[in-house]
Amino acid sequence: MKVFPVAVCAMAMVTRVVGGEGDAGLRAAPAVVVVAAPAVDTAMVARASVLVSLQLARPALWRTDDRLTDWTNGPAAVAELRRAGEDLVVAVVDPVGGEEACTVVLSKEARAALVNVSPLRDPAGGEGDAGLYEERVGREVMRAFGMLAGLPPCPAPFCVMSPHRSLGDLDKKGRGFCPPCMLRAQGDMP
Repeated sequence: MKVFPVAVCAMAMVTRVVGGEGDAGLRAAPAVVVVAAPAVDTAMVARASVLVSLQLARPALWRTDDRLTDWTNGPAAVAELRRAGEDLVVAVVDPVGGEEACTVVLSKEARAALVNVSPLRDPAGGEGDAGLYEERVGREVMRAFGMLAGLPPCPAPFCVMSPHRSLGDLDKKGRGFCPPCMLRAQGDMP
C-alpha cells in the first residue's frame, strides 16, 4: 500500500490512500473519508477533502472506488465501502441520467452519506462555471458531514447547514460551517 500526501493547508493534511485493506495503523485518529465514484472528478474530491479536514479539525482522506456506480445503492452500500480506521464516509456520485432532486441521502446508523452531484450542474444544460459547480459540490459534502454529526438546519444564512431551496440559495452560502456549527461538528464527531 502507498500513501501520498495530497495537500497541506494550515492544520489540514489530506491523504490519498492507494492499496490494500491493512492501512489502519497509518492514522493516529479515525478519519473521515470522501469516496468518489469513477465518473466524478477526483481533483475536485481531493479539494473538498481539504475543506472537510480544516472544518472538522481531523484527518480527511479521499479515494475512488469502482464499486460505487449506482445512486440507488444508497448509504448502506456506502457504509460497506468503509475500511479499517475510517469513521465517517461520504460518497460522491454522478449517476448517468440522474436527475434526482435530492442531493444528500444519509444513514446516521451506518455513519455514511451519499451526495448526488447531478442536480448541482448548471440547469441550462451547458457546462456553466466549473468553479461554481465545484463550490456547490464542496458545500454539499460539508453539509453531509454536518448531518452525520447530527447538526440541525442552521438559521445563519452563510452556514453550509442553512436550508436552501434552489441552486441560487446554495450559491449564497459560505463554504463551511458558521462558528457555532463548527464547534458542534468538531465536538459531536464520533
